[in-house]
Amino acid sequence: MLSIILTDVKGKKTKFNHPVKFNLIRSEDAPADGLYLLLSIEGRTNEIVKAEVFFDGDKTFYGWVDEQTEKTNKNGSVLEIKARSPEALLLDNEAMPQTYCLPSFGIIFERHFRPLGFTGYHAPEKNYNGELVISKGMSQWDVLKDFCDKFTGTKPFVRYDGVIDIMGGIMCRDVLIGKTKIISLSHKFKRSALISDIIARTYHAGSYKMSFKGKKAHSLDVRRQRYVNVVGSRLRSIADVKKMISDAESVYESVEILYDSWLNCDKGDILSVEGEKQKYIIREIQMSADASGEKTRLLAEVTENVDQQEYGIKNT
Repeated sequence: MLSIILTDVKGKKTKFNHPVKFNLIRSEDAPADGLYLLLSIEGRTNEIVKAEVFFDGDKTFYGWVDEQTEKTNKNGSVLEIKARSPEALLLDNEAMPQTYCLPSFGIIFERHFRPLGFTGYHAPEKNYNGELVISKGMSQWDVLKDFCDKFTGTKPFVRYDGVIDIMGGIMCRDVLIGKTKIISLSHKFKRSALISDIIARTYHAGSYKMSFKGKKAHSLDVRRQRYVNVVGSRLRSIADVKKMISDAESVYESVEILYDSWLNCDKGDILSVEGEKQKYIIREIQMSADASGEKTRLLAEVTENVDQQEYGIKNT
C-alpha cells in the first residue's frame, strides 16, 4: 500500500493514502529523485515543506517541496506538489571556488555539506593525495561527485537520515518480474552511441598517441572516432577515457518495460524477466498511479554489452 506524509511549515504532518495522481522518477541522468503529487483536499492548506512516501511500510522517498499549487473548482479542491530528494540541495547551491590540497572528506563535509543541513557522513578518515579544484559555477553536487571520482572511485549516496555515504556500500538487488504483468516491452539497438576508437593526449607537450579501441563498435563494423585531450580537461586519467567507451557500449542495447503494478526498485538493480536468461541493469524507474491504476515504467540496459577495453601507444 502507498502512503504519503506531508509536513507543513508549522511541523504538522498530514497523511494521504489515495492520491489522485502520483509519479516518482529515479534516473541515473538526474542525481535527485523527482516526485509529483495531486491530492484531493478539503479547505485551504498551510505551506508544505517536506514530503515522504512509504511503499508497504518502507520509506521510498523523502524530500523537499519545490512547488505547491492549490486548485479549486465546482468539483472540489486539489493540492499539487512537486518535490525532490535531498540531493536537490547539493544541485541548487553553488560552491565557493577554491583549491584543497591533500583533502579529507571530513573537511569537505564540514565546509560544504553540513551548512546545507546534512547530518553526517560515512567515509574513510584520511587525507587523499592530490588536489580538489573547485571552479566558478560548480554546484555542491559537482564537489561531491568530483571528490568521489578523483579519490574513491565510488558513487555518492544520500541516505534518508541526511548522511552522505561515499563508501560504495550500496548493494544492488535482483528484481524478478512476471511476463503476465508486462503491458508493453520495447527493445532498442542504438548503433550511433558506440565509439570505435579514441586517440588521447595524456601529458603536457605530448601528442595524440594513446589509442583506445571499442570492441563492440568494431565487431558491428561501426566507425566513430574521437580525439580527447586528457591534459587540462575534466577527464583526468586513462580510466576516464576508457569509461567513455564503456558508457557508450552500455547504452547500445536497452529495453523499456511498462509493468502493471508498482515495483519498488532502484537504479543499478539487476532486472530479470520470468522465463528468460537475459539480465538488465535498471537505469530509470517511473512509479505512477492515477484512475487507470498503478504502473511502473523501467528503462534498463543489457548487462553483457560492456566490453573490457584495450589500449596501446600509436607509432607516430
